[in-house]
Formats: sequence, structure tokens, C-alpha cells
Amino acid sequence: MVWVKSEYADELAVLVTWLSMVVPWSVTYHSDGPLSSHLAFVRISVFELQLRFPSDITIQYPDRTEQLEVMEALDTVYSGTRLFENFYGTSPPTAALWYDGAAFEGARALTLANAFWTLAALLLLAAFALSIAMYTREEATRARLPFSYPRVTGYLLIAATVPLAVSTAWFYIARDAVGIPVPVGLVVILVLAVLLVRAETVEDAPDEATDPA
Repeated sequence: MVWVKSEYADELAVLVTWLSMVVPWSVTYHSDGPLSSHLAFVRISVFELQLRFPSDITIQYPDRTEQLEVMEALDTVYSGTRLFENFYGTSPPTAALWYDGAAFEGARALTLANAFWTLAALLLLAAFALSIAMYTREEATRARLPFSYPRVTGYLLIAATVPLAVSTAWFYIARDAVGIPVPVGLVVILVLAVLLVRAETVEDAPDEATDPA
């Protein structure tokens, strides 16, 4: 069965690579964060976008009432730099280093999750760099590849899904801290990567013979 015509395989490989860089490979919503806060994590290739919704806690003293700074408390738990309002961002190597020095339950699992994600990010960046090289210097790049460009891209993306799957497992182990990960994008990347490898193993259907008029 023909999945992709060979004449479109290179274009598909570039498209799949760029899609893999922007599609969220994992999303998480945590409704039981520290101090009853809610958090959402969107993980995209080399970047994690966080949405933090701190709870509203007040402390009643005999002579006054104070508002607890829950957002500041979250800053001491989770890796991330404030972008604007409730949006925070971090990268997997930065997060791995952050959680490596943390002492709360689940920090070790988060360190390993981000370490494996860092490995996957390097493979995704390699595929992205290759797509740029093919876009700018196609003939020279193609001549240096051990296999066809779509197949090399497919193997790189398949290789990236392995540490991403391991990362997902470690995020699940740390679910009490960050919620249960949903690796929807990971499945999409794997399916498209297999499609690229398959695209180079099929032949275009031969043209039907036509009778002379």
C-alpha cells in the first residue's frame, strides 16, 4: 500500500520535522498543586510553558489579616521564569538542574524526566538543523547523508520518541507534584516518523497503459 508518493517525501519530511518542533508532545493539568493551587504544563520540543493559578489564602491574626503569597511559594517548588501574568517558561536542561537541587518528594523523578527530555530535544534539534540544511543546500546535504533524507529524518524522530517515552514515565512517577502527563504529541510524532520511513520503501504506482487513438 502506497502511503506517500516519493516525489513528495522530501517536502513531507521537512513539514513533519517543523511540526515536531511546535506540537506539544505532552500536556498536564494538575488540580492539586501546592497550597491547593492549579497548574498546567505544556511541553513543546525544547520548551515548557507553565500556567500557574495560585490559590487565595488569607491568614487571620487577632489584630490583622494577611494575604499569603502563594505565587512566591510556587516559585520555590517549580522551575521556571515568569513571562507575563500567570505564564512561566523553562527548558528541560534548566529544569533538570533545578530539580536536582530540590528536596521535595518527586524532585528526583522530575530531574530524570527532564534529563531524558533534554536528550530527546537534542535529537529533535538535529532533525530541525538537517531540515534547514536541506532547505538551503539541498544537493550538498543530500550527498552527505547515509540514507535518503526522509528516512534519516524518520530515524531521528523515532529515536527522539524513545527518551520522550521514558520522560513521560518519570513525569508519571512525579504525578503528585506535576499531575498526570498526557503524551498526545508523542504519539503523533511517532506515527509521522514511521510514515517517513515507510515513504521511502514504497514505489509509485505505474501509469496505466493507454490504447493509441
